[in-house]
Amino acid sequence: MLNFSFSDHRISTRTWEEDGNKVRSYTLELYSEDGSRDQAILVFDAELDTDRLGAIVGYVTHEQGQGTSVVGWFPLEEFGKYKRILERGGDLSVHYRLREGDTDNGYLEHLGIGPTKTIMSVARACEPANKSAAPARALARM
Repeated sequence: MLNFSFSDHRISTRTWEEDGNKVRSYTLELYSEDGSRDQAILVFDAELDTDRLGAIVGYVTHEQGQGTSVVGWFPLEEFGKYKRILERGGDLSVHYRLREGDTDNGYLEHLGIGPTKTIMSVARACEPANKSAAPARALARM
């Protein structure tokens, strides 16, 4: 399980109308605290195409000198849990596990945020919801 600490975040909301209904999505951007340029962008959306995504919850890229960049897709109903984690504050980390083991880049099978000190033990309890992979809901319960 890989992770990086973050100290700054930004939340943005997007609202539009579709077939006469108001639709909303949230984007949570997380930035590392140590100048390493690590960042994560988590998108919470009701319109996730789980057939297209399959067992994928996101992807990560890592380039020498550029830091780690993580992108993930979550069901809209998960946003409240992640927002509560951020409101509690403290030393928080993004944690993720790649689908393919020995690489710095690729698709993710697990992704979540939580307190840095306990993140590794909680990460083992991730619940799959999107077929064989999903965002780490267990972390949101902390």
